[in-house]
Amino acid sequence: MLNLNLNHSFVLGALLFAFGLTPLSAAQLPVTERISVSQTGGDSNGASYPGAISADGNLVLFYSEASNLVAGDNNSLHDVFLRDRKAQTTHWISQTAAGLNANGSNRRPAMTPDGRFVCFESNATNLSPGTSNLYYDILLFDRQNGTMELISANLSGQDGDHNSASPSISDDGRFVLFQSFAEDLVPNDNNWTSDVFLRDRALGTTTRISVDPQGLELNKGSYLSPTVAPVYLTGGSRISGDGQSLVFWSDSDQLVANDFNNKFDVFLHDRLAGTTERVSETVSGEGANLGARYPTISRDGTKVFFLSNSTNLGHDITGDQLFSWERATGLFQLGSVGSDGQISQTDVEMAAAAADGLSVAFQSYDPNLIKSHRSYSSLGQIFGHDFPTGVTRILSVNSNGKPHEENSTPFETIRLSETGRYLAFASRDNLVPDDHNGREDVYVHDLANRGAVLELNPLIAGQDTRLTVEGATPGGDLLIAFSQNGQGPIPTQFGLLNVGLPLGMLTFTADASGGVDQFLSLPSGFHGASLWVQGIDLATAYPTTIFHGKVQ
Repeated sequence: MLNLNLNHSFVLGALLFAFGLTPLSAAQLPVTERISVSQTGGDSNGASYPGAISADGNLVLFYSEASNLVAGDNNSLHDVFLRDRKAQTTHWISQTAAGLNANGSNRRPAMTPDGRFVCFESNATNLSPGTSNLYYDILLFDRQNGTMELISANLSGQDGDHNSASPSISDDGRFVLFQSFAEDLVPNDNNWTSDVFLRDRALGTTTRISVDPQGLELNKGSYLSPTVAPVYLTGGSRISGDGQSLVFWSDSDQLVANDFNNKFDVFLHDRLAGTTERVSETVSGEGANLGARYPTISRDGTKVFFLSNSTNLGHDITGDQLFSWERATGLFQLGSVGSDGQISQTDVEMAAAAADGLSVAFQSYDPNLIKSHRSYSSLGQIFGHDFPTGVTRILSVNSNGKPHEENSTPFETIRLSETGRYLAFASRDNLVPDDHNGREDVYVHDLANRGAVLELNPLIAGQDTRLTVEGATPGGDLLIAFSQNGQGPIPTQFGLLNVGLPLGMLTFTADASGGVDQFLSLPSGFHGASLWVQGIDLATAYPTTIFHGKVQ
């Protein structure tokens, strides 16, 4: 029986010295993995950007200008690729049926959750029938059947007379949402600006979504993403999984009644009801006073996420922040916050939302979002915020779990998997060993890869509590830290620790199955106190999960 007494203060380095241990340089669990690798697993020779992650996190869709990802790629243009993480293979999507190079660029892909259907922008003329001009079209590739299909087809079945962009696809691959400047996709399109269209592949029809309540065209443009940016500012789908709910942004005042703010607003269209409503407005129906842009929608269509610097949506903010809108209540939450609720004090430049609507990721330069004795966030980090728990943590970490420190460029193109477990992003920083190309690479971070699982139960002052650890190194030593402060994550040589300093710590040795099962005595004076517990598996130099509870 061990008596848990937290009246002693230990500095981590001193504790290691006391036990005769030195900081380990052993490889930790690969919490961050590079996706855009050459055929030999080394550096790619060009920039790469993520497009989507399958629901299970295994398939990662991206586009790249690199020529050494697959054999035979010699067109010196952007191409679309799919990485199978389990098989460690890269598939070339934007090639002809005969396996030849596309004669144009291919970019900004999207795919269904199972990875079967892939959509992307292309100005190639040799990938699909009906493509003959040099404008960007929307193409769909069926990985099961090996067929390529023109989505942004005009009334004659040929490619449109202007650029199309930003595809989003329903779960079954039937509906594809996209934006286009083309004037010949539907009859009577004469507004000479971008519109939002929906392709029904089952019926072979294209419908213009961005119209007024009478079905007439708008006086200004409607968009799914910036028309000139190479990446999306908000990563995620613009169409619900069933294809019924669609989101876009527009500065037209003709979509809904009483639109007087003369700003870009976010709108939601219900395909079955044939209605369009404004998302970015107050409960009383007043439009966002500084506008709103770049929306995405949850898979079930109940939540919409967007960026806005408006100050009349229920939150006192500075700069662009990430909002979540609940369709049932019309209420807004902020996603760009710390665990203590502090709002990011810098603009959110990149963001993404998980399809289940429960978590978001965003880039911020605010040095105070994560409280620690050494903050890396002023360099610009990707943070993840979980709405149910309110926890915010740093996600832009290297393969050893440490926050990036180089800040060569901002991160680009953030994507989250369906449940938010996997984050894909692009960065020039060297986040894995032997990364020397100095170009944007695609990385995947596994948020669930957090080492051994630690639990403590029950938490009753003056009684024994049972400490269990599962999944540690068999026969390996662990340091377990106890604290009444949860001031993390704290960057250390072991990755991110979530317990505050000073620490009380104990050592344990895992059994042959990698487990620890010990009883500790909780002092009676702990009644009502918060307890934070986390360990370090010294064999892998990797932290356990964090335990937090209140002593009864």
